[in-house]
Amino acid sequence: MVGIDPARGRTAMKMDHMTERAVKQELPELWNLLNATFHADWRDDFESADSALAEALIGYSPPDLSRVHHEVSGLLAGHHTDEHFSRFFDVSGADLWGESELGISGRAFAELLHTLTSGPLDQDRPTVNPAMRGLGTMERPHGPHDSPEGMVD
Repeated sequence: MVGIDPARGRTAMKMDHMTERAVKQELPELWNLLNATFHADWRDDFESADSALAEALIGYSPPDLSRVHHEVSGLLAGHHTDEHFSRFFDVSGADLWGESELGISGRAFAELLHTLTSGPLDQDRPTVNPAMRGLGTMERPHGPHDSPEGMVD
């Protein structure tokens, strides 16, 4: 599923038949960031997707950020459509409800991840990165686990 983009000289992800297993195998650092951040109960711990992502990225070392950045670069090198990026995030295994929860397209989210992982983050920063303002602040859609009927004890 990974190929070389000759125009950019980078590894480019092909997303035609993407599966969670392929994401985990071919983009392990990005898979780990997405799944460790957006686990099943992240909404209980954070007010929004941007606060969850900010918290996760602050804990990353510069080499770890660099690895995630390289993998996101490979995704962006493929010149994929918004639909491809939405599918990628849908099958990544992360518990995100796509554009309705992020408030931005899948491509815009990948570009945001690319920007946020381009260098060390300030660990003493009192607010989220300005590039993240508005991410995930839209009203959350109701999913099956939000209603008493969908709750499992």
